[in-house]
This record gives sequence, C-alpha cells and structure tokens, in this order.
Amino acid sequence: MPSNMEFLLIGGQISMLDYKGTMELSGLPSSIWSLKKLVKLDLKGCYHIENLPSSIWMLNSLTSLDLSYTSLNYLPSSIECLSRIVSIEMRNCYRLVSLSDSIGKLKSLKILDLSGCSSFKFFPELLEPMECLKTLRLSQTKIEEVHDSIENLVGLEELDLSECRSLDC
Repeated sequence: MPSNMEFLLIGGQISMLDYKGTMELSGLPSSIWSLKKLVKLDLKGCYHIENLPSSIWMLNSLTSLDLSYTSLNYLPSSIECLSRIVSIEMRNCYRLVSLSDSIGKLKSLKILDLSGCSSFKFFPELLEPMECLKTLRLSQTKIEEVHDSIENLVGLEELDLSECRSLDC
C-alpha cells in the first residue's frame, strides 16, 4: 500500500479515502464500492484517472469529492445519485469540456470548483432550482456564455468568472 494513502477508520468502516498524488492510479479499485460509509474521496493529483465509472452512485454517503488535477473528460450522469454530496473540487482538470445536466440534481451541493479547467466551455442549463449551491468557481476556463438558467442558483453567494477570456459579456 503506498505511503501517501490515509484512511480514517470509524467503527471499523473507512469514511475517508485519500489517494492524493498517487500518480500510478488509473482507476478506482473494485473494492471501493463496498465502502458504504465513505464520506470523502480525494483523488487530487491522480493524473492518470481519465474517467469515473458510472457505479460512482454506489458511494451514496459521499459528501466530498476532490478530482483536481486529474485527466477527467466528464463526470458520469450517475453522479446525480450522490444526494449527500456537498463539495466537488475539479480544479485544473485540463481535459474537462462540460458537465452533464445531472449536476443540477445535486440538491445538497454547496461548492463546485472548476477553476483552471482550461478546456471547459459549457456549463449546463439548470432546469430546476439549486438552493444549496453557494460557491461556483469557473475562473480561468473557456466558458463562452452564462445561461439565463443561472437564476436557478437561488442560494449562490460566490460566482467566480475571473480570467474567463472567452466569455461574451
């Protein structure tokens, strides 16, 4: 087991899994789906991770997901089943171009950070209100426009669009 992995055991169950900086990791081990108490998954700096399996929905206790500095192209639409997720960090995921509309179904989401995703162009249209989202960071992306549906982010307190050079004002 690599030395940079940290596990926090509570009642014999893993609640936090930290793979941060594990550059050899190209996918999630199948044993992860049995971690029913997992609340935090940190894959920051796992450069070889190009996608998350659609079975991510099985981690339904997850509240925090850090995918920063990975090679992800997209998030699977099954992400909408993570009803307890509060924070998704995807800073500097240079291959990420857009998000699925399913992101709007995350009713507990408070923080979505896509800053530095240099290929990110399209934020999805939000078809229903997202009351909990407080922070949306899109700085240093190639986002071209902000849909009128941004009004559905009724609880938004911070919207960072700094250094979005493709944004049509």
